[in-house]
Amino acid sequence: MDKAKTLLITILIIFLGFVVIGLTFFAKFRPPPSTTITPSPSQESAADLSQNRVYLKVIFADGNEISYEKELNPEGSLSTFDLLKEALDNNQVPYETKSYDFGIFVKSINGFESGADKSWIYFVNGQGGQIAADQYKLKAKDVVEWKYITPTQ
Repeated sequence: MDKAKTLLITILIIFLGFVVIGLTFFAKFRPPPSTTITPSPSQESAADLSQNRVYLKVIFADGNEISYEKELNPEGSLSTFDLLKEALDNNQVPYETKSYDFGIFVKSINGFESGADKSWIYFVNGQGGQIAADQYKLKAKDVVEWKYITPTQ
């Protein structure tokens, strides 16, 4: 009888260990929160865009998005990276970057890491960025999209 109890307790402890490990593992890979702060500019006509505002949408691989908009300062020195950083900070979304001679590279956003298969790439008014995100200065009515996509050759 004692052997049966010991065996049952051992099996129960092992099972609980697997449950804890499984929950810990899956918690790391849960999708980012679907947060929308403002309506997406793509759903608005160009005439509706405010004169001195810029618009941002961060599009995750799983379809979740973060939308954000900001009034441009008079100096107009806001970069695509500045806008992204502010939106992520305001939404408490973790991200990692790395500085290079040519500018800042976005390594990851909310656990989605840049690599050979997929990277964080920005677009302004539908056009892919030609310079580093911290070098591109935004103008009024610009619509910025950061997408987690396969880089093109």
